[in-house]
Amino acid sequence: TVGGDQEVKIEKEGTWKGTVVQQDGKTSNITIPKALYAPKFGVNLLSVTGALLRSWNIENQGANLFLQKNNETILFDKVL
Repeated sequence: TVGGDQEVKIEKEGTWKGTVVQQDGKTSNITIPKALYAPKFGVNLLSVTGALLRSWNIENQGANLFLQKNNETILFDKVL
């Protein structure tokens, strides 16, 4: 269930492996356990709590959000 009590059908659950490409062209290979696939949702969501539980740190500069772990930094700079 998401905002407004709207239900979204989850079609798959598993581990997602992919590459994050930052605006400067830098890439990071990441693995997201317990990822949910809901194709009709229209956007990708990331659980900040889930990232924190997996030892990622969270910081911000203004509206920009950063997740950091070891030598990896992932920038979220798009406001929806």
